[in-house]
Amino acid sequence: MIIADTGFWVALLDRRDNLHARVRAKAARLTEPLITTVPVVTEVCYLLQTRRGPEVSAQFPLAQQDGLFRLFSIEESHLPRMAELMRQYANLPMDFADASLVILAEYLGHGRIVSIDQPGRVGRYSRPTGVFGMVGMKYMPTLLRLPCCRNPGGFIHKLNGTVWDRRITAGCRAAG
Repeated sequence: MIIADTGFWVALLDRRDNLHARVRAKAARLTEPLITTVPVVTEVCYLLQTRRGPEVSAQFPLAQQDGLFRLFSIEESHLPRMAELMRQYANLPMDFADASLVILAEYLGHGRIVSIDQPGRVGRYSRPTGVFGMVGMKYMPTLLRLPCCRNPGGFIHKLNGTVWDRRITAGCRAAG
């Protein structure tokens, strides 16, 4: 299963989004089912309602019943770990939905995620090392590759004290 974050869903479902056509084309080629969390669904519904109104927003939760994605429920037992993650990565900042995706990655044992977010947001979590970081789509060949127009600098960021790695800047600009 591939984890999907808020930005991915909004670009996929909002026809006015500047990445909509590209995200839709790439999403059609994914061979694994998508999975997300209830906090992400909440963010997506809010953003779609703000951008497109209640009709579009109301369609997203129903898409789960149609098989567009699977839903992972956050349980009470997850809350202490989520709070720990939000404190640990407060410099990003990591919000509740981001932390829920890390919980999901830990549960699945992988951090393969489709995302179009800016640097410092949820990207990839490595369970064996406990390192959580953002990896530009250019370096996620098994996943959805997206243009970097929302992140013109390109990025790799590991949350173990390293600095931004801008080696993929040229690749992102060439892909845009």
